Amino acid sequence: MTKFVGYCGQENHSFLENTVYENLCFFALMKGIERHSLDMEIDLLMDKFKLSDFKNILVSKLNEGNKRKLTIAIAFLNNPKILILDEPTSGMNIILFLF
Repeated sequence: MTKFVGYCGQENHSFLENTVYENLCFFALMKGIERHSLDMEIDLLMDKFKLSDFKNILVSKLNEGNKRKLTIAIAFLNNPKILILDEPTSGMNIILFLF
């Protein structure tokens, strides 16, 4: 099921004491992304969501807008067929990505 559905709730659901990259890796593996394509998928999402500069930063050190972008990026992992977005941009000044 996690391969087909992406979820972004009102609250951020990431591990604060892990880096942006570590969070994306964890959720990517949970969603069934193969290890050989893991870095490519994560780099692509970090680029799209303007998170590349924060790759090795602890999530606890990010501002609320970047935490939100990470939560949305997690929802987009594995290109889900269904996206459930509950106020995805709350806490963000502007959306800086296009698909």
